[in-house]
Amino acid sequence: MKLLADENLHWGIIQGLRKAKFEVIFVPEIGLAGHKDREILEYAEKNDFLVISGDKDFGGLIEFGILWGIGKVM
Repeated sequence: MKLLADENLHWGIIQGLRKAKFEVIFVPEIGLAGHKDREILEYAEKNDFLVISGDKDFGGLIEFGILWGIGKVM
């Protein structure tokens, strides 16, 4: 499972996931820091990543927006 960690995720979580052998890419590492949520989601979809975020806006995109019925919030 490939994970794309949003820039608001605490670095300690990313380090812990990597230590547990998860493939985790941090949004700032790929030049997407400050980009819109929609752009991050598009990148994730094109590259087969699951987005992890503490940002409630992603949940809004799933519940009320472009991702209605296809996303999961955990």
